[in-house]
Amino acid sequence: MIIQGVFQMTFVIGPEVILLPLVLRYQADLNDYGWILALQGLGTTIGAIIASKWKPALPGLTAMLAMLAVVPELIILSVNHFPIILLAISVVLTGWGYTTFAVLWGTALQREVPEQALSRVASLDSFGGYIFMPASMALTGFAVASAGLAFVISASIIVLTVSTAVPLLVAGVPQFSTPEPVLETSDRRGVGT
Repeated sequence: MIIQGVFQMTFVIGPEVILLPLVLRYQADLNDYGWILALQGLGTTIGAIIASKWKPALPGLTAMLAMLAVVPELIILSVNHFPIILLAISVVLTGWGYTTFAVLWGTALQREVPEQALSRVASLDSFGGYIFMPASMALTGFAVASAGLAFVISASIIVLTVSTAVPLLVAGVPQFSTPEPVLETSDRRGVGT
């Protein structure tokens, strides 16, 4: 999950933070940036409230799928002269998705990591998530200038999709819980199987 965080913070969240004002400026809608961010904050608040009360059967799967809520925003940002109302709706979804993931993941860490190791694991998780984000944010403008907006957004969506799907193949991730160890059983002759 920490490796997943490295990829998503570096190739999805970092670029999304930079692309939003960059595209608004290009579209001459930069004056709308403040209320767009406020709407993303509203989505974040909604996500925190709902996720704190929600007990999904598969919290890991739910959290991972919630991260895909940024895809509509990325697609809208790739379209020339999109209706601003579509962006407004998409940033609410983005805020909801980010916070839903954060609450479900943070709850899993608190539940699954022994108390004596929790601060170290939480620190490592935070470090892993944010280690490359400054470089990502600094290089997003250069990437758009050299490879194009469509390429950067497509790469972000691909990384998001792969980094969401691959961890779900690891035992325990869909549940956000430590898998029970498999105990060996004996057959009738007393030989372990």
